[in-house]
This record gives sequence, C-alpha cells and structure tokens, in this order.
Amino acid sequence: MAEFYVDRTATQGEDHIVHKAVCDQLPPMETLFYIGSYASADAASNIAKGYFPSVATCKDCIPA
Repeated sequence: MAEFYVDRTATQGEDHIVHKAVCDQLPPMETLFYIGSYASADAASNIAKGYFPSVATCKDCIPA
C-alpha cells in the first residue's frame, strides 16, 4: 500500500496530478489534498476523480 496526494492546483491542461507521498516532484504540502493509502494508483485516481473534474497521474512516481 502507498499513500497518495492530489495537487489542488490544476496544471495548464486543467489536470489535478496524483502523486505518491514519496514522489521527488511532490508539490508543497499546502497545495496537496491527501487521498489516502491504496494498493494501486488506479484506486487513488478514482478517489481523486470524486473531488476534482480532471485527474492525471504523475509521470515521475506513477509511470504508465
């Protein structure tokens, strides 16, 4: 299980990026929303979609 956060600030493409808690590219904590601990990035992304209209995963900590 990993802990996940989503950036409250959307990118220029309007996506809110989901990161693992250990990500090197993790934005400042004050801009993050804690999603929780999940077995997969897909599960975390599905939860994030309940809060934000457009969600993507971080290319650095959640490779495709």
